[in-house]
Amino acid sequence: MTIEKFDSGTPWPKAPVPWIRLWDARVAWKDVEPERDVWDFSRLDAYVAAAQQHQTKILYTFGTTPQWASSEPSQPGNYGPGTAAVPANIRDWQNFVAAIASRYLGKIAAYEILNEPNLSGYFTGGVEDQLRLISSAYQTIKSIDPHAIVLSPGYQGPGFKELDQLLSMGASQYFDAIAYHFYQFPAYPENQLQLISTVTAVLKKYSLNLPIWDTEIGFGPGQTFASDDQQAAYFARTILIHWIAGVQHVFWYAWDDHEWVRLWLTEPDLVTLTKAGVAYGVLEKWITGSTLNSCSDNNGLHICSLALASGSQGHLIWLTAGTEGFTVPADWSASGISALDGTSRQVGTTIQLGAEPVLVQ
Repeated sequence: MTIEKFDSGTPWPKAPVPWIRLWDARVAWKDVEPERDVWDFSRLDAYVAAAQQHQTKILYTFGTTPQWASSEPSQPGNYGPGTAAVPANIRDWQNFVAAIASRYLGKIAAYEILNEPNLSGYFTGGVEDQLRLISSAYQTIKSIDPHAIVLSPGYQGPGFKELDQLLSMGASQYFDAIAYHFYQFPAYPENQLQLISTVTAVLKKYSLNLPIWDTEIGFGPGQTFASDDQQAAYFARTILIHWIAGVQHVFWYAWDDHEWVRLWLTEPDLVTLTKAGVAYGVLEKWITGSTLNSCSDNNGLHICSLALASGSQGHLIWLTAGTEGFTVPADWSASGISALDGTSRQVGTTIQLGAEPVLVQ
């Protein structure tokens, strides 16, 4: 989960949060070191302390060059002048990376090197510049914390082309896993599968078997929803699609963003859960400890067979779009059906399916 405003009003989520990603939380380089050797760790300290209190691991994303360290201090950037440019002096970058890795040794579990560098609002350097920053950060982090997980840049959309370039330069030696943002909107969640497959093919090209993390996923401007129920359905299907595709970790964007984000997990009070927020907790109970045995897509009818944590068999079923009746196979020996709102009922020989995944067991 991405949590942006914990230090300014967002209570810790009611739902289980095994990891948080620190981005858009005002703890980037320009926030922590606003002037050379002038430090403000207060906000980052608060996040780290809260995460430890809740036994939540942290993914910290490096990026956002301070204007004083920028090679192009007047260049426009998403976070202010100079923030998207390459640092003028690699030593400034190394010093910042070392400061973070040292101060939070054993407290920050993973690092993502650059956020969406294929978009000029976040990074205007070339792939060669990315490699220089990645290799430097990796060596610095590992020299301080050998157990830390270092991720590749979190590319977005067509960024797989830059990932291909990066890997052709031998960059895979400088990260332990691949980060990617598999955003696809406006679209069905199932459309994310194509982009995941494309990235997987790039890794296969270089005979790499690295874990893939989606470090930022959700639905932004342009996506519309007909109802709160549809939002809950799209949230659950997004998580399930990543599970089906073998993505190791998925970070939702974002718990407390009600501006750019179009699929909300909380109401504007940052406390009350939406139907999608309720679905988050229900889905977590369904799949934690469960094993995915098989999945099929028959013209938009999705069926996933699970070995549930309880030891019994279950089936997750949904439609890409529309509604239709579904005859429950007799060999499922099913007795109940559970919904994303947490309710359960007995199951008959047929059920009415729609966009919302249901668990039949």
